[in-house]
Amino acid sequence: KLVSRIGALATSEGFSGVHLPFSAETKSTLGFALIEYESGEVAKKAVEVLSDYAFDKNHALQVTPYAHGIGLKDVEEGEFKEPEPAPFVERPDTSSWLRDGSQREQLVTRFGKETVVAWYDGKHEPATDYDGSRESKAGVP
Repeated sequence: KLVSRIGALATSEGFSGVHLPFSAETKSTLGFALIEYESGEVAKKAVEVLSDYAFDKNHALQVTPYAHGIGLKDVEEGEFKEPEPAPFVERPDTSSWLRDGSQREQLVTRFGKETVVAWYDGKHEPATDYDGSRESKAGVP
């Protein structure tokens, strides 16, 4: 039902547009289906709509166009070789400003349009680091 809602299937005598291979030994499907549409435009739309279509949180469709599937027959068989991982590139530490080497607490107080930032070490009164006076002197509201 899902695939026929996208567009007209290519049907003929004895073929409904959908082929679902079935294993006589296991008495279950082989886990894939071949679907043929009447036109290439409808088939492209089906690939867009059905790719990663989720049935539920554990099951989703994986769609491979026929032309791509035919190309897979030329893939060499053999033991899988895991590709080399990309070299590690250390990224800049964007949160270093959050850490204080003296292990102080940072207190931020907002009242109206005013902001005060202070450091507190637990032993002394909080030390004001920023109180907006620089901006006030420059005339910034």
